[in-house]
Amino acid sequence: MNLKSVLFSGVLILLCLCNLSNQASLSDNLTLTYKQKQILDEFRTLVSSRLPHEYMKKDIYLVRWLRARNFNIHDAELMLINNLEWRKENGIDTILDEDWSDFEKDFPFDIQGCDKEGRPVITVPVGDWDIRKAVLAGKQKRTMRYFDKLFEEITTYIRISQEKGENVKQYDLIVEMSNYNLINQGCAMCIPIYHHFLQTYANYYPGTGHSTTLVNVPNIFLTLWEILIPFRSSRDEFHMYGKNTIEWQAALLKFIDKAQLTKAFGGVRNEPYTSDELKGDGGHFKCPKYVNMSYFFCN
Repeated sequence: MNLKSVLFSGVLILLCLCNLSNQASLSDNLTLTYKQKQILDEFRTLVSSRLPHEYMKKDIYLVRWLRARNFNIHDAELMLINNLEWRKENGIDTILDEDWSDFEKDFPFDIQGCDKEGRPVITVPVGDWDIRKAVLAGKQKRTMRYFDKLFEEITTYIRISQEKGENVKQYDLIVEMSNYNLINQGCAMCIPIYHHFLQTYANYYPGTGHSTTLVNVPNIFLTLWEILIPFRSSRDEFHMYGKNTIEWQAALLKFIDKAQLTKAFGGVRNEPYTSDELKGDGGHFKCPKYVNMSYFFCN
C-alpha cells in the first residue's frame, strides 16, 4: 500500500470519529423550547401509526430524529422511515439473537462503568481489531453487520435502563489505540468498513453517543488531527491524546470516577464489565449512588 492510501485511510477514520462525536454533542441537551415541543407533538402524530415498537413512540426516541435534521419535520420523517426500512430489510430487531461468538472474540468491547452523569462508558481496543484479516477472510459484510450489532446492543442497554426509570440517554466511547498499525486497521481495504460504521451511526443511531475519546494515539494520527482542526466544529465533544499516559488518564478522571475505570485507564478496577458477566448476573448493572443510576440488561 502506498503512502497516499495510508494517509487517506487515516484521514477517513478521523473524519468518521469526528462526525460521530459532533452528532452526539449537538443532541446532548434534550431540553426543548416551546416551539420545538410543538414540532415534536406534530411529529409524533405524523409518524406514530407507522412505528412498530412502543419504545419508538416515546419523546426521547422521536426527538433524536428531529435534532438530527434541525427540527425539520419532513426531513426527520424521511430519516425515520428510512431507518424503519433498514431495520426490516436487515433483521435488526433480531440481530442480538444471532451467534456472534466468533466476532465477539476478535472484536471485543467492554463496559468500564458510568461517567459522573450516569452515562455508560464503552471502551474499544481498536488496536487489537484486525479488520484487514476479516476482509481477507471474505467477512467484510459480516464485519459491517457486527458493527450494526454493536450499535444496537449498546442502545438497547440504554433504552431498557430508560424503561426502568433511569435518566440515561447516551454513552461515552473511549477508543484505545496502543496496538494500532496501518496494516491491520488502516488498510485501504478497510475503508468501506469504516464508511459503513460512520453511515450506520449517522443514519440509524443519531445522537446516541455523547463523547469520543481516543487514547494512545500514534504520532501519525496526531499529525492528521492538526490538519483536520480547521474542518471541525468547535462544538465537537471529541478528545484525542497521544501516548502520555499521565495526561490522558487525568483527562478521563475529570468526568469518570476511579471506581468506574479499570487500572489500565487510570482507575482501580481489575477487570471491566463484559457482556458475559452481565448476562451471568441476570443482565443487571448498577452505577454508584452519587450519579443517576443506570441499569443494563443483556438479551
